[in-house]
Amino acid sequence: MGDDGVGDEGHVALLVDFYFAHSNTLYPIVEREKFMLTLSRMQSDPIRAAAGTLSPLDLFRVWMVLAIGSTAFSSVSLADESEPMLYYNKALQYVEDALAMNEMAALEVLTLQVSYSFFNQLGPNTWFLVGMAARVALGCGLHTASTYDKLPTDIAEQRRRIFFCIYMMDRVASIALGRPFALHDDDIDVEPFSASEHANSPTVSESTLSGTNLILQPPLLSVPLHILALRRIASRIARQVYSPSASRAAAEAAAEAAAEAAAAEVAAMEGSDVPTSGSSSNTARENTLTSLHQELVEWRRTMPFPLPDLDSRVPHLSSTWYDFNYYTHLASLYRPSPLFPVMNAQRVRILANAAAMALRHAFSLHQQQRLAYNWLNFLSIFTVSLSLIYATTAQPSNLAAVLRQARAIDDLELAVELFEKFGIKFAAARKIRGMVAEIVARYRDVRGAD
Repeated sequence: MGDDGVGDEGHVALLVDFYFAHSNTLYPIVEREKFMLTLSRMQSDPIRAAAGTLSPLDLFRVWMVLAIGSTAFSSVSLADESEPMLYYNKALQYVEDALAMNEMAALEVLTLQVSYSFFNQLGPNTWFLVGMAARVALGCGLHTASTYDKLPTDIAEQRRRIFFCIYMMDRVASIALGRPFALHDDDIDVEPFSASEHANSPTVSESTLSGTNLILQPPLLSVPLHILALRRIASRIARQVYSPSASRAAAEAAAEAAAEAAAAEVAAMEGSDVPTSGSSSNTARENTLTSLHQELVEWRRTMPFPLPDLDSRVPHLSSTWYDFNYYTHLASLYRPSPLFPVMNAQRVRILANAAAMALRHAFSLHQQQRLAYNWLNFLSIFTVSLSLIYATTAQPSNLAAVLRQARAIDDLELAVELFEKFGIKFAAARKIRGMVAEIVARYRDVRGAD
């Protein structure tokens, strides 16, 4: 690859196709038609393009699409990361000038870097960039519906897509790192972007939209819209189950239970009827859990079907990816939390099943060669492995009997194999693999000794 050109056209085309099949269906930041025009100009006359024919944002965008496409591919194939870093360093040559153009250009620069950082552990600081993007978006008023009232439809839709990409990135990064959100749901009153890529374009005729494929195949943007719905559920889980207010609800329920127990003891001593008022706080907490569980069930039931058949290596274009995410979020809902710090037998069983199913679907993605071996999935699989170990050990029955009846040992062996794969990229994964393998060995001893 020369200093001015983008390299072999065939290879570049593969990376661009993978970017739009993979990363741009997660975060629809870049408009493909405009991007392809820019790329064509760079390929036909790279010297003039670099000399000022194209804007700094155009040049930054091209190099970042190649960087993200190659690093996303590397995360699935476990290929070397030198090529993505080469493209990323090329993009950095234009980052300052692109940031200085205007606020929307700055948002695109920031979100493309965040997308890259999700898949490349050598990339920029995800947390820092998401926070910057959120602040710029709020400063532009992209969280309020009135901002879009006087904008042309196509520009309004593009800005909605950018804003909700930032929202999804904020949820993914903040939940993974256990940190507060940069964007708050109560501040947002704008509706999500449209599922149709063509309905907002004045150049597309009605006859173009009436083809059989468009009737049978959900729009491509239905995929990120459905993923956005999951991020919103995750946001509600964080607020209603893990926030300080959830902890206060649990404390109120405990206080009510203690007061009822004291009243029952007094009534028993006096020979009067035992009060049976019930705990309103406890009922409210159970309702919260049930409601969120039902939201997850509905999300899984209404996934886009059939999924676009763009590339067999893209995780979120497989129904297994949706199962994996359903069960990881279900496990997060039923783990010990500020809302329910004390587990009962039913919640322990649900947690055990959810964690086990999450590991099985992660392993299925691994077998399909669709699992992205990035730091986000590494954390998810580590967390569900811990959840399964906790739920197995916390069962009210004898542990040996639980291990004979359940598949916990087999499921944790899947985790051991997954951590071995993650160990190719993450040193910590190799240590965790050893820890889980030791637990599996001890479980085998317990199962055989009883």
